[in-house]
Amino acid sequence: MMESSKSKAQYILAIILIVLGGSGILNQLFGWHLFRQIDLGGMFVLIPGLWFEYSYFLNHRSPKLLVPGGILTAIGVLVLIESNTMPFVQDYIDSFYILAPAVGLFQLYLHDKKDKGLLIPVGILTAIALMDFASEIMGTLFFFMDESIIWPIIFMIVGVALLVGKVDQHQEKEKL
Repeated sequence: MMESSKSKAQYILAIILIVLGGSGILNQLFGWHLFRQIDLGGMFVLIPGLWFEYSYFLNHRSPKLLVPGGILTAIGVLVLIESNTMPFVQDYIDSFYILAPAVGLFQLYLHDKKDKGLLIPVGILTAIALMDFASEIMGTLFFFMDESIIWPIIFMIVGVALLVGKVDQHQEKEKL
C-alpha cells in the first residue's frame, strides 16, 4: 500500500514538472506565456504547500504536516494574487501574509486533538492582520488626516464605549 501511494505521488510530481518544463519551452520558442516567470514564484511556494496538504489527506497519519502546508499554501496563493492583480490590490494584500502561520496552526487545531492552546497564536496573528488591514483601509478613507492619529482616536472611542457600558451595568445593578 505504501509503495502504491509513493509511486502515485512520484507520478503526480513528474506530471507537474513536465508541464512546467514544457510551458517554459513554449514560452522561449513561441512566446506563449502559459506560466509567466512572475507566476512561477508563487507556484514554487504553492506546490510544496499543496504537497504537504495532500500528504496529510492521503493517509491522515501526521496532522503536523498541515502546519507547513497551510503556511506555504497561504503564502503561495497570496503571491499569485499579488502578482496577477492591479497595484490597488497589491497595496492591501500585505496584511494577509501575517495570517499564513495562523492558517497552518488552525488546520492543525481542526485535524489534531483540538488543543485550545493553538487558538491563542491563531487569534493573536488574526487580530494583528485585521488591525493592519484596517489601518491601511482607514489610511485610504481618511487620507486628509494624519495616519498616526487614527488609532488613538479609535482607542479613545472604544474606551469611552466601555466606560459607558460599565456605567449602565452598574446603574442597573443599583436599581435591583
